Amino acid sequence: MSVARVQSGLVVASVGGLCLGALTVRWMVSFYPPTRDHFWPMVSVVTASMTMIFVLYVMAAYLDVRRAGDWLVLGYTAALLVAASVVITQAFVTMVRLRVPESLGVKTTAANHVECSG
Repeated sequence: MSVARVQSGLVVASVGGLCLGALTVRWMVSFYPPTRDHFWPMVSVVTASMTMIFVLYVMAAYLDVRRAGDWLVLGYTAALLVAASVVITQAFVTMVRLRVPESLGVKTTAANHVECSG
């Protein structure tokens, strides 16, 4: 399938899924770091988001535009995968900085307080 053959409706469905996924990720980030009080709000955000995707997909299937529903799910999944990749990459970089010795070329500092002159 070439880029010229992709229909505009499918691109709109994919961007809509991407936006819904990004909104879900943004809402979940507002509860970070997770505490005991954030459990049910986090569950409700995830449940509402997945329910909305399910309802939109079923509507697309009912209207016989299942390809648009597929692209909606692909956009939503892409947003969640990008967010998960960013979080995992940040955690990995932090782990490497904390555990790899400076003899391998990783610069670390032990300064707790930095003063500026001026």
